[in-house]
Amino acid sequence: MKTATATAEAAARIVVGATERHAQETAGRSGELHADRLQAARVRLAEAEDAVRDDARIRVALPDTAVPGGRTVLTVTGLAVAGIQPGPARAWLLPGS
Repeated sequence: MKTATATAEAAARIVVGATERHAQETAGRSGELHADRLQAARVRLAEAEDAVRDDARIRVALPDTAVPGGRTVLTVTGLAVAGIQPGPARAWLLPGS
């Protein structure tokens, strides 16, 4: 016949084992949740990267100007091309120009 001490020790081992098993199961679920969230974030990142436009040039429609003819609106110096842009006129800058 078991003594009270032996029975208490056996019960304590059962409780410790159950606690360890529960901790391992919880850690496993947490790891799976993290992996699922990481995969979902990677998918969203790939979708966002695909949605980004990479245009070499852009074109912006602007309203007509209210600058009177002959008024200087831009003076450029210190560039490969220097000059004065009288208004009203559209101007554009190209890379390497």
